[in-house]
Order: sequence, then structure tokens, then C-alpha cells
Amino acid sequence: MSVNIDDFEEFLTNDFNEVRFANDLLKSTNNGAESTTLDVDTPVKKINFDLKEIESRVDTLINKNPTIMVNQIYKEKSIDDTIHSGLKSSLQYLDISYQRLQDDVLIPYTRAQKLQTILNKIHQTSNILRDSLIYIHLATRIQEIMDEEQKLSIERASQLTVLYSQLQLAVQQNVNLKSLQVIKTLEIQVGKDYRRKLLDYLALTLTKECLNTFKIQNNKDTIKGLAKNLFILSPPEFFNSINKIVLSHVSTNSQVLTKTINSVKSFPEIFDEVVTKSHSMYTLEKILGDVNVKTNSNLLAEYSSQEKFQGMTIRDLFWSRIASSFKREIDISFKRGGPVGKALQKNRQVLIDSINNSMPNSSDRKDYQKHSDMMLKSIAILSLEI
Repeated sequence: MSVNIDDFEEFLTNDFNEVRFANDLLKSTNNGAESTTLDVDTPVKKINFDLKEIESRVDTLINKNPTIMVNQIYKEKSIDDTIHSGLKSSLQYLDISYQRLQDDVLIPYTRAQKLQTILNKIHQTSNILRDSLIYIHLATRIQEIMDEEQKLSIERASQLTVLYSQLQLAVQQNVNLKSLQVIKTLEIQVGKDYRRKLLDYLALTLTKECLNTFKIQNNKDTIKGLAKNLFILSPPEFFNSINKIVLSHVSTNSQVLTKTINSVKSFPEIFDEVVTKSHSMYTLEKILGDVNVKTNSNLLAEYSSQEKFQGMTIRDLFWSRIASSFKREIDISFKRGGPVGKALQKNRQVLIDSINNSMPNSSDRKDYQKHSDMMLKSIAILSLEI
């Protein structure tokens, strides 16, 4: 039994593409045609002709080989029956096994997943409720302290700082807390209004405790507590308060030094007083350095780590501002000339000696030289001729 397929081999190739074939057929049919109308009928007729030809050959094949065709059909049926009968028991076993898998594993697993989802949501809800109760308790306690008739004290401010740090921790541990309306309401009064009032108290009290050398020397523990509480509540507020304290001391001492320009002979005594007072900046550094915060850090290190200060300490800031202010006034007076300018130039060495002799008293350590250099540079213009 054989059939001629020579005319149809193209249809049996693995890379046969009906779209490409149809396109090629259209192109070959319309190749060189002058008409602007696409001839589709001719390709269709050719395909129909091929279909009829194939049907004719199939009929011929069946008519010439009926016995072989029937035997082939029965043979394939027999093979199907043999395969089915041989695999029937195995297929039934697979069906039973799959059903057991479905009943004993898949369905229970699906149910367990749903239960787990429900359990997770219940657990999340429970956590929110628990944390909200903690938040409400802390907020209520803050309200009670803030609403008391007596004014804020350092001791009560410390209590409030602890409560606020616990309040902040509760929010950090469950960020969904702020989605609750009751927490939003409390956040306005407790988290903003009362907190602002506490920050103002801590900042103002810290500034007052550092107003002069005597207070800084004798209220070290109080300053430590205030500074730490302020830093815990708001590092920016802490940095700002220390800056104000330092600049307040700078302003006072700069004014005193400026007056010596018109009476240069008083400079040694006045500068010695300024250096003595500046020792409070060294004391303030020690106080802040003794207050540990975070891990392997302290308040002085945190203050110096500010980007705008580039590692400057409190004394660095103090003496750089003192020197800058004094230099500005010295330059103006010297350039103006006259008796004051001449007196400054004449007593240049007196100023240098006073700076070198007094600066060691600005610190208990031998790290005063860079500050001494700042002051010496502030009078550098006096080496010029008027």
C-alpha cells in the first residue's frame, strides 16, 4: 500500500507556515499583473483543486486496499483495548490514590491555610488592641502630669521623658497604631501640644542652668539630666539649645574683649577673665561627654557629629567665634589708624604674651594650643605697618 505525495511534500515539512505559504501563493499569482486589484480567486481555486486531489487519492487508496485498511483499524483498536485493559487497574489505583491525596492532604491543607490566615489577622488585631491599650495608658499618664496645677519641675520632666520614650517605642513596634482614630486624637494633644510644652521647658531650663560659670560648675548632675532628656525627646532641639548656650557665652565675652581695643593695656587682665570664664565650656564638654546615649556614644560625640560642625567641639565653636569677632574689630580699628590703631600695633607683643600666658587656663588638658592659635591669628594684622 503506497500513495504518491510528491506534489504535497511542502505541507509535511516541520517549518511549514500556513501564513507564509498563503502569502507566497498570493505573490506568485499576482506577480507581474498590471491590474491594481488583488487576484484572490485564483489562489483559492488552486487550494480547492489540491484538496480535491488529496480526497481523490485517499478514496483511491481505500478502494484499492480495503482489507489492509480494515485490518489496520482493527489492529489499532486491539492495541487500544490491550493498553486500556493493562493499565485499567493501575489507573484505578491512581484515581484512588489521588482521591486520598485530595481528601487527606490537599483539602485539609487548604482549610489549614484559611485558618492560618484568619489566625494571623486575629493575632494582628490582638496586637493592635494590646499596643493601643499601652499607648492610651501612657498618654493618659502624660495628660495627668501635664494637667496638674503645679508647674513642671525637673523631676516631673524626667518622668514625662520616660513616658514619651515608651510612647515612641510603642508606635515603632506597631506602625498600624496611628491608623486608629483614638490614637490620632491623642497624638494631637499628647504627641504635639504637651510634647512641645515639655521640650520648651527642658530647653529653657537647660539654658538657664548654663548661663554662667558658677552654675555650670555646681549643677553638673542637673545639666546631665536635662541634656539627656532633651536629646531623647528631640536631638535637633538638644543641638539647638547647646548652640544657644555657647553663642550666649560668646556674645558676652566678645563684648568685653571688644572694649579692650580702645584701652589695650587692660587686655591682659580682661582676657585672663575671659579665659577663666571659658573654662565653663570645657566643663560643659566633660558633662556631656559623661552622658552615654545609644551604643558607644555620648552627648558630646553626638553634638560634634553634626554635619555643619564637621567634628568641632563646644570649645572649638566658642573660641572660633570669639576669635572671629575679635579679629573683625581689631581689623577695623587698625585700618582706621589714629591713636587706637597705633596703640594696638605698639602693644602687639603684649597681646601675644597675654594670649600665650592665659590660654593654658582654658582647659584642664593640654589641648588648648589650637584655640590659642585662633586668638593669635585674630591679631595677625598688627604685624603690618600702618
